[in-house]
Amino acid sequence: MEDEDALKKMVGGLVMVGFDGTTPTSAVRRLIEEYGIGTILLTSKNLRSAKQTLDLIFELQQCALAANHERPLLIAIDQENGNVNSVLDDCITQFPPAMAIAAAGSHAMAREVALATGEELSSLGVNWILAPVLDVLSSEGAQPLGVRAFGDDAKTVTAFSTQTAAGFRAANVACCGKHFPSLGDLEAAQFSSSGSLALTQSIEQLRYTSFLPFISAIEDGLDSIYVDGCSVKELRGTIPHACLSETVVTKLLRHELGFNGVVLSECLMMEGVFGDGSVGQRAVDAITAGCDLAMVCTSFQAQQDVVITLLRAVNEGVLAKEIVAAASKRIADMKDKYTSWHRALNPPGLRAIQEINRGSALLSTRAYRAGISLVRDYANSVPCLKSLGKTDEVLLLTPLLELFPSTATNMVAAKHGAAIMADSPWSSGSQLTAGESVFQGFGAFLARKSSFRVLHTSYSSTGVRPRHEQLIARATAVVVITANATRNTYQYGVAKYANLLCKSQQYQPRGDENGSTLQQRGKPVIFVAVSSPWDLLLDPDIDSYICTYDYSQTALETLADLLVSGNSDSTGSRTFTGTPPLAAVRRHKRGLNCGQ
Repeated sequence: MEDEDALKKMVGGLVMVGFDGTTPTSAVRRLIEEYGIGTILLTSKNLRSAKQTLDLIFELQQCALAANHERPLLIAIDQENGNVNSVLDDCITQFPPAMAIAAAGSHAMAREVALATGEELSSLGVNWILAPVLDVLSSEGAQPLGVRAFGDDAKTVTAFSTQTAAGFRAANVACCGKHFPSLGDLEAAQFSSSGSLALTQSIEQLRYTSFLPFISAIEDGLDSIYVDGCSVKELRGTIPHACLSETVVTKLLRHELGFNGVVLSECLMMEGVFGDGSVGQRAVDAITAGCDLAMVCTSFQAQQDVVITLLRAVNEGVLAKEIVAAASKRIADMKDKYTSWHRALNPPGLRAIQEINRGSALLSTRAYRAGISLVRDYANSVPCLKSLGKTDEVLLLTPLLELFPSTATNMVAAKHGAAIMADSPWSSGSQLTAGESVFQGFGAFLARKSSFRVLHTSYSSTGVRPRHEQLIARATAVVVITANATRNTYQYGVAKYANLLCKSQQYQPRGDENGSTLQQRGKPVIFVAVSSPWDLLLDPDIDSYICTYDYSQTALETLADLLVSGNSDSTGSRTFTGTPPLAAVRRHKRGLNCGQ
């Protein structure tokens, strides 16, 4: 009986359970106590504040100790920064996403940001961060991974992901490279009969580019790797699901690439990826293939069934005990490296975060300032805003978006959105949506930093309406914001029409109190992509184009500062210094340097 209990705990240790708020805490405690679950994935749905996160993790670790677990739990979260954040609290610093860090061009900054992120989350009891993203984006156009990836060049991705992983390790937090074998070409991917993504590139093709960051990270001592559920082609046919394939996990990742760390599977609950069938059987397939942890995100019943199915597979000889023992040892080794009972039961807590946060806030501002990119300004429209006077008006034309997932942005919307709208001279008294309030906050900050007046109106899939046309005609200059316009195609249409209207209208600045004016054909119009730089990247008619990579409060306030004040930061920078880490931008700049 003791051997059976020991085996159950060993098998339960091979399952990562997601705790997203839909499962009661009592159920998670039961999984820890009765089934030996040793790894918990926390999500933003269940993490309401830093204090609540700290208390929850401590409670779970105490439960594991009381259940006689030999080692503390692995507590994992997704924290890539940008818009992939799990703990939303104003004491957890908002940092730019991966692509913005690469746009800043500083490897040292990438390490600093990861170190600060790791130290803050470690203070709450987190010991495993599911980052960095190691995917190399296709250079052919926009991909759904977007700004979560560092760029579309293997050398760039390798350099910045290496420093990011080093920063996490310096914070004594394990990290996880994802998404093997690669999701960098999702836009070109097809869907298999089961519904999973079918990569267009074969394993042989992926070896030349997409594997390079993984190889470098493995050589550098990467702790763990996440294997996706996508299908991929090889010489002998198509592998339906990478994370369930011995060819991908054991032969390729472990033997060929030499990875000896922890391998985590795709969430096996995703029917859109795996289709119908038993989640338990998928878990058996994943562990047999060479994964150490089978991820089961939701449903207590499914999580319980997975452990029972794995245990039955071992007892019936379907799953070799040697495979289970090897996986358990790799997990134990990672736990021993990054945690202990003393550390798990004595987290630094909120006071430590407050100390770290003093430097992190300055680092965040510096990172955003360094990353925000002036992609081009052929019409010299950007400097025009600094020359406008008190009687000039700048129109801010923004899409309707959901709130950016950061506490600071949520607070701005809750506290200031309604007041800003009430004070607006163009307001009709209508109620703001959440996304409108975020950009209203940006408009208010822009107005405070400048001498001109700011008009603001939103646009939607209904396109440019007569009211928009009237405001464009009234304004001295126009700022148009887009967010993932390659997918939200109505935004591209609005941008093109606004550009046409501005170019056809006379630029007539009213001038400041000293009577200075600017002479320019056409009305200045500046386009700002607040997510993917691909929105308007290849449109030759868009003369003035900026990318912020996200629309957090810090990003938008930094943008406003760069547009109108030119105040230097701690590095003395008064201008846009970021460059999108994309091949299309590099080719264009080489062409300019060659006089083409």
